[in-house]
Amino acid sequence: MFEYAVRRRLGMGVAGVERGFPERWFLAVSAGVAEALDELVARAAAQGGPVASDVSRLVAAWRLLLHLHERAGSHGCGCCGKQSGGRLCTVWQVAVGYFLRRLPIDREPGVQRRPW
Repeated sequence: MFEYAVRRRLGMGVAGVERGFPERWFLAVSAGVAEALDELVARAAAQGGPVASDVSRLVAAWRLLLHLHERAGSHGCGCCGKQSGGRLCTVWQVAVGYFLRRLPIDREPGVQRRPW
């Protein structure tokens, strides 16, 4: 479902996977995760206090982990090996789940969640 939504946002067809799609999809997902991490650091810095340095350290660790698991061309993740169908490795799936999707506790009351 998430792949379908990304394909629609990128203005791509949804039937079949055309050549180069996994790379473009990865670029869109990685840009979204990077933006979410940047916002997290900015919010922590604005609030100040001792937690801001901890947030910066956690974000730096996530950035390194995600860098280690970047796609290696059409072969998938450089650490985990090849994923079938251009899927993200589990590290990137967790990043998408926590940084791009809203957790149930963060949702506004009465607002329906999109199916993707």
